[in-house]
Amino acid sequence: MLSAYYKRIFFFLIACSSLFFFTPKQGFCHRVDIFCWVEGDQIKCEAKFTPGGPVKSGEIVVYSQQTGKKLLTRKTDQEGKASFKIPDMAIKKRWDLKVVCNAEMGHKNFWVVRADELPSIKPGVSSGKKGSSAKETVADREELIKTFSQILSKQLAPVKKDIAELKEKRISLQDVLGGLGYIFGLVGVAFYLTGKKNSR
Repeated sequence: MLSAYYKRIFFFLIACSSLFFFTPKQGFCHRVDIFCWVEGDQIKCEAKFTPGGPVKSGEIVVYSQQTGKKLLTRKTDQEGKASFKIPDMAIKKRWDLKVVCNAEMGHKNFWVVRADELPSIKPGVSSGKKGSSAKETVADREELIKTFSQILSKQLAPVKKDIAELKEKRISLQDVLGGLGYIFGLVGVAFYLTGKKNSR
């Protein structure tokens, strides 16, 4: 009888411990997702918690991916959005831009805007010289291609965002542990109740 009593207590403690330690906590499950895209001479950013809402007043820090140099900082608004003008040096040097979002409680993530997504430097056009008409034609063609690329990039931005979010929606270790915690907890409770019923 005493052994059965301690067995019920043992299984009850296992159930409580499993539910406490393995159940996903809101603070631990938060992950920051950030997405950035080029729009004209600006880079638009959107950051949010997964699960959760937008990252409000999050710090956005932009670095050169090649040199590690810090270029600028911004803050997200109440919708988790921020934007900034593309640094001239990044365009000139053709740097990839690493955009880091620092949120509350040490949560952070980053997005890399590739150099080939940035606008190109408009070539200078010579005038009053032989061949200037041909150069103007080339410049006009390059400007047209640039404009078309920017429009296409803007239209594809929502698609890229959806793809990025789909890549992030994966099962984490915390999710697995949470599921196991519920299973062990329910099994422990079942053993406890069964033992209690049999003892009567």
